[in-house]
Amino acid sequence: MKKNLFLITEEEKNRILGMHVKATKSQYLSEQAAPVTTNTTTVAPATTNTTAAPAAAAPESQIMSSNDRDYAYKKEGDKYYFKLQPSPASPSAQNFLKQGKFVDWT
Repeated sequence: MKKNLFLITEEEKNRILGMHVKATKSQYLSEQAAPVTTNTTTVAPATTNTTAAPAAAAPESQIMSSNDRDYAYKKEGDKYYFKLQPSPASPSAQNFLKQGKFVDWT
């Protein structure tokens, strides 16, 4: 009888994913508590209500820091958006810019 070697436990799956995250941690986007100023755009937190919010509340809109030379990233609530940088580095992103694609938050 053959033993199925591809079945792994939940614990083993989490251990492998943990090793992967640890090894590639510098490549992940990290959320900032305050708005981040990039070389092209500053986004302040968006407020939708007119009453004073508690000081501990997180901002609704924030730029995500990254080392991406082609795209800027933003989080609003639970949704993530991206747009082209004004001077993208890669040829494919430059073509998108010439076509007018992804110049606004998508």
